Amino acid sequence: MAEPARVKRVTIVLRSPNAERGGYLHLLEELQRLGATEATAFQGVASFVGQSPVHTNRVVDFVPEVPVLVVWLDRAEIVDAVLPRVLPLVEDGIITVEDTTIVFERASK
Repeated sequence: MAEPARVKRVTIVLRSPNAERGGYLHLLEELQRLGATEATAFQGVASFVGQSPVHTNRVVDFVPEVPVLVVWLDRAEIVDAVLPRVLPLVEDGIITVEDTTIVFERASK
């Protein structure tokens, strides 16, 4: 087994996931262009902020879109270089950074 790899996990919560400049597709494209190694976007199924009502992704709800989570895994030096250029792209959201360990990875090609 390979030695566990120490990386950073950047989690970006986009409250307006389809915004023109702050949308998740634009964010993923920019991360890739800036040299990030791997990022994935996940559509939320329900959410709330503060005391606002719980929003869901059901068709019958006529409420704003539920958030999208972008999870970006990378070496610390890449996160340190790229993150400052990503911050202005998030118009409405939260970004967290955590140290983590990759204990298993398999890539199929």
